Amino acid sequence: MKNLILFVVVFSAAVLLAACITTVVCAREVTTNVYYNYEPDILKITDTHYTSENGHVELKGTSESDGILKATFVSKSVGFDTVTFYTDTNEPELNAEQSIKFLSGPFGTLFIFQPQIDFEGSRFVIYVFVAATLVLAAVLLISFVRLIKKSEFSYYLVACGGVGIFCLHSFGVFVYNLIDSKTYGYNFGFGVYLSELVSSGEQFGRNITILMALFCTALIISNLSLIRHEGFRIQNLLGIILGVLWGIGTLANRYFAHQSMDDINHIYTLMSNGTAVIISYFECMLFSTVISAFAASRSRPPFDRDYIVILGCAIRKDGSLTPILRGRVDAAIAFAEKQYKKTGKLLKFVPSGGQGADEVISEGEAMKRYLLEQGIDEGRIIPETKSVNTFENIKLSKGIIEKDTREDYNAAFATTNYHIFRGYILSKKHGLKNARGISAKTKWYFFPNAFLREFAGLLADKRMLHLLIILLIIVSFSGIYQLTF
Repeated sequence: MKNLILFVVVFSAAVLLAACITTVVCAREVTTNVYYNYEPDILKITDTHYTSENGHVELKGTSESDGILKATFVSKSVGFDTVTFYTDTNEPELNAEQSIKFLSGPFGTLFIFQPQIDFEGSRFVIYVFVAATLVLAAVLLISFVRLIKKSEFSYYLVACGGVGIFCLHSFGVFVYNLIDSKTYGYNFGFGVYLSELVSSGEQFGRNITILMALFCTALIISNLSLIRHEGFRIQNLLGIILGVLWGIGTLANRYFAHQSMDDINHIYTLMSNGTAVIISYFECMLFSTVISAFAASRSRPPFDRDYIVILGCAIRKDGSLTPILRGRVDAAIAFAEKQYKKTGKLLKFVPSGGQGADEVISEGEAMKRYLLEQGIDEGRIIPETKSVNTFENIKLSKGIIEKDTREDYNAAFATTNYHIFRGYILSKKHGLKNARGISAKTKWYFFPNAFLREFAGLLADKRMLHLLIILLIIVSFSGIYQLTF
């Protein structure tokens, strides 16, 4: 994973360097339209002249074709400049003037800022960025697949999938716009590219609206079934809450976008793009997490395990196991039996969980009793009875395992399918050696809501990182947006 991060950093730096070199080589002058003559046979241009506010830009020459007068400017010295170009005709009332803002840069480069930022050779720079987007999408998504195949489930995996999905979508949008510009003959300049870039979040959200609507509808239906079977509780409303929040966010984004189009209000446009970027960020992370969690739940450990940690959850008032907890223990027993049949290797069980305020015994002890009832030898059971959450389940169980053996070991952990992915992350965090997950099934209507709890937990674990990323995205997109107007 370190190699992947290093590649992304180095590759991004190389792309920026290539874009800078291309810009310096190509951006030597700017040719822009300064007058539209719709009756060239009647209306004649008699004279042209210009004024330069700061003297950083000078006129190289003019040309007229198909009734369009174009002027070519070059750089004289570094600095911002506003050039006013005057066009005189044989009809004085049709004389015109146009103000153009330039940035005369180093190495003789020249950039036009108004009416839209652009420079000579900008299309080559756009090609570099679009190609780089495809390369990043390919590298990240290929890494995503490889990490899943190797059962290396982590935050990096989610990031690879989420960013890879967004890059692939952005590449498709840019290619479509480039083809569209050639088909209809309009200039897909650097300003248009930047506009597409800052609105990429809005485009992503718009293109997956139907998919997200179906996803949120399915969540709401599963929550209603969960409430009907398990009763009304706040935690049973996560799917409904997500659906409502997504709907409000989408409507707010549509409102801001509508206002920006009708009123040409930059603030509304900025709010629309900002809202869309935040929504699309979480959508990408959600999709990537869904795929990762599903893959984690389908992954199976090799039959060489020495220990299985069974992650605890609430038990019944009489000390017996709930269906969810019994499913975890049964999955661990089934794996142990298959391993023994295939390899002849016995493993040890580490049922993990402390005693809650409303529990008569610890979860670890309750699971030990159930294991004994299923015919597991007591010598193969090492209960952990102090932990209060998954974090401590794995941390304290690791300590028990390492007290039991001084040799290298291969561990597994058994938990419910929606909980597997987070189990991998915590196992890696605490150094539970070569840990692999064993998945226990749950009822269909319970999985979506429980998965959302896990997704919220994953976000909370890295909340400062997510906030920093969102802040950087908003600041970056806002800065780029200012260049487009």
